[in-house]
Amino acid sequence: MRYRILLSFAVLIAFIGCQKQAKTRAIYFGGHIKNPKDDKVYLLKKDSSIATAKINQEHKFYFKLDSLEEGLYKFKHGEEFQYLYLEDKDSLLIRLNTWDFDGSLVFSGRGANRNNLLIQLFLENEQEERQFYSFFKLKEQDFLKKIDSFVRLKNTIIKQFKEDNTNESITFYHFINDIVYLPLYTYKEKYPFYNKKTNAAKKLPQLSQSFYKHRSIIPIENIEFKEYYTYQNYLWSKIYNTAFYQMEKDTLSELSIVLLNKINQFVKDKQLKNKMLQQTYINSLIDSYCSDNKKNKAKDVFFKHCNDSHKKEEISAILKVIQSLKKHNELPEFYLKTMQDNVINSKKLIGKKTVLYFWPKELNRIQNMAKRVHYLTKKYKDIRFVGVDGQLDNYNWKAYVKSNRFNVFNQFQLVEQNMNTFYTNDFPRAIIINEKGIIDYNFTFISDSNFEFLLTK
Repeated sequence: MRYRILLSFAVLIAFIGCQKQAKTRAIYFGGHIKNPKDDKVYLLKKDSSIATAKINQEHKFYFKLDSLEEGLYKFKHGEEFQYLYLEDKDSLLIRLNTWDFDGSLVFSGRGANRNNLLIQLFLENEQEERQFYSFFKLKEQDFLKKIDSFVRLKNTIIKQFKEDNTNESITFYHFINDIVYLPLYTYKEKYPFYNKKTNAAKKLPQLSQSFYKHRSIIPIENIEFKEYYTYQNYLWSKIYNTAFYQMEKDTLSELSIVLLNKINQFVKDKQLKNKMLQQTYINSLIDSYCSDNKKNKAKDVFFKHCNDSHKKEEISAILKVIQSLKKHNELPEFYLKTMQDNVINSKKLIGKKTVLYFWPKELNRIQNMAKRVHYLTKKYKDIRFVGVDGQLDNYNWKAYVKSNRFNVFNQFQLVEQNMNTFYTNDFPRAIIINEKGIIDYNFTFISDSNFEFLLTK
């Protein structure tokens, strides 16, 4: 449950007082973190760290930023983050509990109103998304009526905010006008696929010309804040939507290849394009329905369109790992460390059908992994699910094993010399091994929609 804790009046006055004494355009940003996950907090711009602050013994931190461009930033602690919108002379304070990172986050001080609005929109978007999945079965006009009702609600929120906050910058108002409606436009892009799916239709619906009028309201390349999650969700949804319609016309086409070409067509921002190309190609590698021939064609398209040498190197490393653990070959011998810090040989894992799943690094993904593993373990009692971590430090790994209620006898850490065989950056994967120690599937994810099908083949 979301809670609000008032910051100490004395702390707030002192904090803002520093700003008045300095008489500069400096930005002050600090706060208190309950249940900190590590001893630092980070401020990022477009995923690059621009400032770091230590958390003291009272769980407080403090930044003074003498020169900062107005705009969107990320505040990151542990493996979780939230967005900030910072302007000159802000004196922003936060209070949060890491056990409910987004739901507990509260801002106060100068700049608080705009950032509390971002949190409000984020939490409301999560609730709206759950509602919209029940609307996708509706006919076009009925679905658009639902959209219109939410548009009116968004209009009210924006109007009220502008009336109450007349001193906000024009740039921030433009930002809000750009992004506040994007979740609704995302649902419109998702509508054809989910309408077909929920109604068990043979084809995607044929929609009126006016259905996509939002595309002229929010041109795909004219948004300044492309790193904001709502924009990227919208962009992915539009690309998938156009790809699905193309595949209905050309039934011999392969989804991953169509998507790679659509990304190249629509996305002009080089950094974002390369990121999306890489994600799409990795998805093709884990798709069991995608033949080796089509995966090779997707590989050619990826390397043709991607102009980021680092991402190309990452993909080459993944392909090398896949080749080193080939399907139908025996799982190579390696060494693991137990929760008791004993080193064991991987041969001890064999004896029944086993899934080796590798840990991600981010906390939210670890928590999602835990939920998935608990579900699979309960459903497939004859299969052993073995978690392998190679990225966290030993202390945090053990803490996460306990806090997520994993079976400690099925959790291990890789001994360092084994790292390159299984890990390439942060692409956690799963390997399915039969009772004889032979690899049935060498590159998949336990969260993949097709994973349970692979388990039962």
